[in-house]
Amino acid sequence: MVPGSRIVRCAARLVPARRREEWRREWEAEAAYAWRLRGDGSRSRLDALRLRVRVLSCVIDALWERKETMTMTGLFNDARFAVRSLLRYPTFTVIAVTTLAPCPSRTPTDWCPCSTWGAKDATSFPCRTASFSCTRSR
Repeated sequence: MVPGSRIVRCAARLVPARRREEWRREWEAEAAYAWRLRGDGSRSRLDALRLRVRVLSCVIDALWERKETMTMTGLFNDARFAVRSLLRYPTFTVIAVTTLAPCPSRTPTDWCPCSTWGAKDATSFPCRTASFSCTRSR
């Protein structure tokens, strides 16, 4: 077994799944090549320690790989999840779209400030004149 292979396997968990296996094989091959260069007869404990220190840089590479992959992946995953959820629950989708759709009001005078009822400090928010009873400014 090549010194540092456990470090590579642990660091591979940081790499995104679609790239993980290739990344792990690449780092294991690099460590095996460096270990072979030392030759069978001249390897010492110091050589094994040097290789382990060299292999520790794979953690930095794994974190870099994760950062590069996650820059836009998070946004795409969120959009994909949103579309999938909306398609999975069509009734909810129809209710959400009709609720959030813009009102067909062309004039700003159709809107007036309304206040919350029962609150100590009444907060104002816009509401439709036809839908709610409006409170006139005092």
